[in-house]
Amino acid sequence: MLSAESCCCHAEHLTEREVDAVALAAHGFTDGQIASRLHISVHTVGHYFGQALNRTGSSSRTELVAKCYAWGILVSGSWPPLPSGRRCLPRPG
Repeated sequence: MLSAESCCCHAEHLTEREVDAVALAAHGFTDGQIASRLHISVHTVGHYFGQALNRTGSSSRTELVAKCYAWGILVSGSWPPLPSGRRCLPRPG
C-alpha cells in the first residue's frame, strides 16, 4: 500500500482512514454504519469527511466519491467499492 511518506509526488494526500470512510460511503453506508465498521465515533467520521471535502475542494460527499473514482483512489468497476492504495490528490494547475 502506498504511504504519503514514501510517495515522491509531493502532492496533497487523503489519509488511509479518510479513504476507508469514502469507500464505505460509496457503498451507501450511513455515518453510523461507517463508524461501527471502522470502530470509531460518528463524530470522527464527520471529521474525516470534513477534512477530505476541504482537501479535495469537493462541495458534497457525492462529489468527493466521484473525484476519488476519477483520480484512481477508489477502484473503478469494483463492488463493493475498494480503495486502490493510491491516496495522492492531483496538483492544482
